[in-house]
Amino acid sequence: MDTLHVILVYVILSTPLLTYSQIPFSPNQYDDNGKKTGKWTVLFDENWLPIEDSSKASYYRTVTYKNGLPKGKVIDYYMIGIKQWEGYLISDEPDSSHGKCIYYYENGNIESAGRYVNNQEHGVWRYWTEDGRMISKEKFKFGYLEGYNKYIDDAYEVFYHDQFDIAKKYAFRSLKKVRKSFMVKESDYADALLTLGILYYELMEYYDVKELFYEIARLRYQYNGPCSSEYFVALQNLAILCEELNEFQEADTLYQDAILIIKQVYGEDHFKYNSLLCGYAG
Repeated sequence: MDTLHVILVYVILSTPLLTYSQIPFSPNQYDDNGKKTGKWTVLFDENWLPIEDSSKASYYRTVTYKNGLPKGKVIDYYMIGIKQWEGYLISDEPDSSHGKCIYYYENGNIESAGRYVNNQEHGVWRYWTEDGRMISKEKFKFGYLEGYNKYIDDAYEVFYHDQFDIAKKYAFRSLKKVRKSFMVKESDYADALLTLGILYYELMEYYDVKELFYEIARLRYQYNGPCSSEYFVALQNLAILCEELNEFQEADTLYQDAILIIKQVYGEDHFKYNSLLCGYAG
């Protein structure tokens, strides 16, 4: 066997060993009161559920405990040994962050960085692309995103520069932040979801749009009422989308519900009812 073949065989055989050899050993001990103490290494699956089988792990964590609580900096890693997250936890059942935290891409570049206060984003958070370019800054006040419209505008900006993958990630991140920020303001929340739904439509993520539109319809029904114009518009948007997805039976049901609302509000003789009925028949 020549030297090149020896090198290739060595690389192929040693790659898995290299991956798992990077997982540090820790005692993982409990104190006399049954609480975690000292250095621990914890394995997680792809859904961040603790597991013991390293062959099924997607991440691992190094953490030091005192009296059952995390003490000092906690670091999560991808299985290749690259940091995924580092920061401070005041609890890990479930995780509750407090202080400066940094998220990383699998290539080692920073994805986002900012500060938590009692597990709520607070102050300025910054976000980067995988190749290291900063794409946005967000300002939070105890978990509530300030100026979310600018955040969505930034997503559109990268979309219009044909950076579709970045825009999709950005839109998804925006959706998570909007959901967290507007849960106590139902009307604003529904408006924000609609704006994001339009963005997802531009990105041709139609089934994500459908999920958002159903959520909007639920909110409109609950907070504006079953006979409101807001709920009618939400149903009509859903029906149009279902038609575009060739889900005609579902679209038909939604149109019928929308027509019934207009009939109840305006009556059969009103032009809005008749125009909608003609449009549906056409």
